[in-house]
Amino acid sequence: MRLVSILLLLLVLQTTWSQSDVEQRYGIWTNHGKTSRDIYGIALGGTANQNDSLPQVRTFGLRVEVPGVGVFSPLIPQSPIRWERANFTHFEPEYSNDLTNGILISSGTWNADVNGISIGAVGQYLRNGNGLSISGLGVIARRHNGVMISLSNESLVMNGVALAGIGNTTEIMNGLQLGLLNEVDYSGTGLQIGLWNRAKNFRGLQFGLWNVIDGKGFPLVNMKFKRQKQ
Repeated sequence: MRLVSILLLLLVLQTTWSQSDVEQRYGIWTNHGKTSRDIYGIALGGTANQNDSLPQVRTFGLRVEVPGVGVFSPLIPQSPIRWERANFTHFEPEYSNDLTNGILISSGTWNADVNGISIGAVGQYLRNGNGLSISGLGVIARRHNGVMISLSNESLVMNGVALAGIGNTTEIMNGLQLGLLNEVDYSGTGLQIGLWNRAKNFRGLQFGLWNVIDGKGFPLVNMKFKRQKQ
């Protein structure tokens, strides 16, 4: 009886999957195709989807991208979130049609969502990063929850830790920025440690040679625990 129940359940699941517009793939598959797909195992491809009108791809496991658009990030004239940062008033969530749940390894992924670990040899741009993101030159994210490690980190919203060899910049921060230059342009709560720290509408501590909160600068240590009215 139990065996019959299991077989009926598998039949129902198989019927549901076959009627779905999303293909189910197991083992090693490419993330490029004409239909949406869920890949359970290893996904191989050249880049993440750069157009939101393309089929959705979700990877559950390991994803490998070579070369990845991010390998050319040093040649890109401006950050993909520069316009949003220049006109920032509040955060509006956006989601890519390219999602990795697990580990993503690439020369540099671009325009992807990652829940887990994302490693880019050169640079990477994430719509949403949840977990650990590491790159050689730069990590750019609209929203990042977790840890960012790179030569430079840029985001609209950063919740967690940003470690940079040169600098960190974000609009909204809740956590820690550690780098030579650290900047919070809209509002923040937490701790900045570096040679030069600057923050607006900030509650927390700054440690560095020069520290600025809401236009008021102090050497070595600066602090503020009451947010200004906007």
